[in-house]
Amino acid sequence: DYVTKPCKPHKLKLDSMWQRGPEFLYLPQSEWPVKKNVDFETLSDLKISSFICEANMEFNVFNIVDIERFSNFFKFIRAVCRVLSIYKLKSFNGVFVEPTGESLKITENFVIKEVQKSLGDWNDKYKCLGPSEQDGFIVVGQRISKWLKDNWNQDYFILLPATHPFTSLYISYLHYLDHAGIEITLAKLQSRFWVPGAIKLIRSIKKKCVYCRKIDESISGQSMGQVPNERMKPSPPFFHTATDLFGPLPIKDSVRRRVHGKCY
Repeated sequence: DYVTKPCKPHKLKLDSMWQRGPEFLYLPQSEWPVKKNVDFETLSDLKISSFICEANMEFNVFNIVDIERFSNFFKFIRAVCRVLSIYKLKSFNGVFVEPTGESLKITENFVIKEVQKSLGDWNDKYKCLGPSEQDGFIVVGQRISKWLKDNWNQDYFILLPATHPFTSLYISYLHYLDHAGIEITLAKLQSRFWVPGAIKLIRSIKKKCVYCRKIDESISGQSMGQVPNERMKPSPPFFHTATDLFGPLPIKDSVRRRVHGKCY
């Protein structure tokens, strides 16, 4: 233990225990102290340390897949689907498992539940919307369930936070389907989800769309010509007159109906 504890150089000389070894090595092997009771109180330099380890098995997909790097909704869902395959198989061979329609649907529902974890105290924050929990989803619309059934053919809306990147990515996907107006995109969104402040979010996405900016660009109008000098100078009434000319207009003779002419 000399080299593991503070030791002066003269204790490591040629005839020291470090060089020659302990004294019992010079005795017969039968006399070696095989066992020895150690009194920890006599070891003043001994430090007893204790360690506590905590294992956290919580799986957060957004810590693995950066949603900010995706501009396509389905590419993001397929990427998460492959990550879940790796997680289930406990092997990177899950990357080669081709996603199916059922697995993509399961992945989408899983991502929605992960997104809803950022809602916080949703029971009080969205109290006016009548929130509840159905099949693991936070839903709203319990107070208007009959109206939803009659108009939207569903019982509730799945609640999504307006500030989460997943919500913006999904609304962008709905907008890029046909580059329709705000109301049409809102109707497609509300066929399944309810997003507080959705109109403002849709308007911002439409404003950033390059294709929509080209279509909605206003055409520059033409300015009128210069006013004649005669109109700018004072003069007596009817000193300058003008006649508006229209035509040609097709006409028919009042007597000879088959004869056509033009007039101005």
